[in-house]
Amino acid sequence: MPLPLLETLEGQVDQTKWGQRIEPSDPNNTKLGIDTHILYFQNSYIHHGDYDYDLFEAIVEDFRGWKEETFKLVDTDVNRRFRDFLRQNGIPVLTGKGPIARALADIVAKDEMPPWPPEEL
Repeated sequence: MPLPLLETLEGQVDQTKWGQRIEPSDPNNTKLGIDTHILYFQNSYIHHGDYDYDLFEAIVEDFRGWKEETFKLVDTDVNRRFRDFLRQNGIPVLTGKGPIARALADIVAKDEMPPWPPEEL
């Protein structure tokens, strides 16, 4: 059973897709559907208190197969908030080294959580 939809997200998501997984390579994906997927799982991670290695394992599973092209379809603000959420919860998503979509695709494609760059410690 999916988590309840937060009132603050009502205008930002496709309520019919809330809590459903999407196939990242589906050509029928919409920006709103992909935004919904990210916002649902981010809400789930918050709800369950996931951080550090547990969060890393969750994003690798929940975003398996997502490429930069998929993340490019996402609203920029949703990507930015997701990246910042991950960083605040122990996931070393790179910043300032290219598009956010590329940084998110890179982190979900990893087999192991990379260390934080020394300049960010």
